Amino acid sequence: AIPANANDSIYCSMLSQAAVHGAMAGFTGISVAKVAETFVYLPIRTITGLPNRKVDVNGHWYERMLATTLQPNLASGIATAKPVDPGTVNPWTSRWSMVGDGMDELRIPDTTL
Repeated sequence: AIPANANDSIYCSMLSQAAVHGAMAGFTGISVAKVAETFVYLPIRTITGLPNRKVDVNGHWYERMLATTLQPNLASGIATAKPVDPGTVNPWTSRWSMVGDGMDELRIPDTTL
């Protein structure tokens, strides 16, 4: 994945604001989405009740998503992901942070490939 940019930050901020407004208005069981340049509340039951859609990994839209997000195409066999043995690799890195009165250790997953 690529780092978030300013547009991503604004979009997430708008989604979170709409979710808070919906909660404070008393709505429950909703999700916030952007439809036709308008933020809307969608009932979760309606969203989860729809049949699953399948993605054509050889299709134009999938290729566009890979190009936009700078992800490797693992389906083509060009880029291969190697399995990781959990016994030999520690997926957590330790960082220290000032929390409260002293230093506390934060355990953060290492997401680098």
